[in-house]
Amino acid sequence: MSIPFDALHTLRASPVVGVGGVYATWNGIDKTVTVAAEVPPIAEHQLWKIQEVKGKEGIYTIVRLTKEGAFDGSWSLKDNTAVPEGPIIASKETVEWHIEHIKNGVPHAISHVSSSSVCGMYLTAIL
Repeated sequence: MSIPFDALHTLRASPVVGVGGVYATWNGIDKTVTVAAEVPPIAEHQLWKIQEVKGKEGIYTIVRLTKEGAFDGSWSLKDNTAVPEGPIIASKETVEWHIEHIKNGVPHAISHVSSSSVCGMYLTAIL
């Protein structure tokens, strides 16, 4: 299953039950990416572009673009230690993520693993 690259995605936190849910939400550079319901005042802060890193199979960046299409931050880890304890933040620096599709019965479910020197950061989202 491939990820459509020419589209913006909402990343729904999982596990989820039923309709609704909460979505990864941009709060500004160096601020924690939180989860919130998809409601009109913040819906534009919940759109992310997943971009493949050329020459690196399964490696992507997760970035936020402004309405005009300009770069407005990349998913990063607040602390870049061997065992991360900090949250995901929006950073000016672009960070690469390994994205794997998981087979849990939910269409388009993916699991993210940091591809930097940080190991063991697992997240699950639904495109």
